[in-house]
Amino acid sequence: MNGIPQTRIEGVSMLYTFGDANAKDRRLTQYFELYGNRAIYHDGWLAGTVHGAPWETGRPRSTLENDKWELYDTRTDFSLADDLAGKHPEKLREMQELFVNEAISTRRTGRTRLLRR
Repeated sequence: MNGIPQTRIEGVSMLYTFGDANAKDRRLTQYFELYGNRAIYHDGWLAGTVHGAPWETGRPRSTLENDKWELYDTRTDFSLADDLAGKHPEKLREMQELFVNEAISTRRTGRTRLLRR
């Protein structure tokens, strides 16, 4: 735009769902990171942590390492009411590893700040 190269927007159109409410998902993995809040969705599972809301200013926040991760099976718990992190620690670890792999992916140029340790 105006001579400045643009980064391609990643994603999958959801237009295919408008004509078929039972259409199968075309995107099995989705990564999320904003203001220190992090999440990963993969094949029905959602793992994430809330570091703090953007409007919560003036109070100290903990480090990212101290955030509590939660785990949900969205196929049976769409409302995210039952945190399964304690019942399925191995699945949580798998999802956290997937999050890190997505976060440092070469597709996300400039988004490697999570690597600072």
